[in-house]
Amino acid sequence: MSPARRPRRMVVLVLILVVAVGVGAASAFPLRTLFDQRSAIAASESELAALEAELETLEARVDALDTPGEIERLARDRYSMVRPGEEPYAILPVAREPLSIPPGWPFTSDPLQAG
Repeated sequence: MSPARRPRRMVVLVLILVVAVGVGAASAFPLRTLFDQRSAIAASESELAALEAELETLEARVDALDTPGEIERLARDRYSMVRPGEEPYAILPVAREPLSIPPGWPFTSDPLQAG
């Protein structure tokens, strides 16, 4: 190899290296954007699948609520409705024991009696 070819070969190698670094830097930003978009798409697809599953559940509930038996059951349970001729009965809860209030000023009717 002649001494004149050596600097020329070095210049070509440096130019190739500069071009390669430039191409790598120029493609790094679009690649990062591409990967971010893929990640966002995957998250959106996961959310869509969850929403579609919830939609199926709600549609099944709507179908169940659209039957006369379910309507009657809800009317009886939630609104205490009865059919004509039926008598509604309500069972009251067990009464609590009365609260015991300690004697003393904040609990008496006369604030001047501090007993």
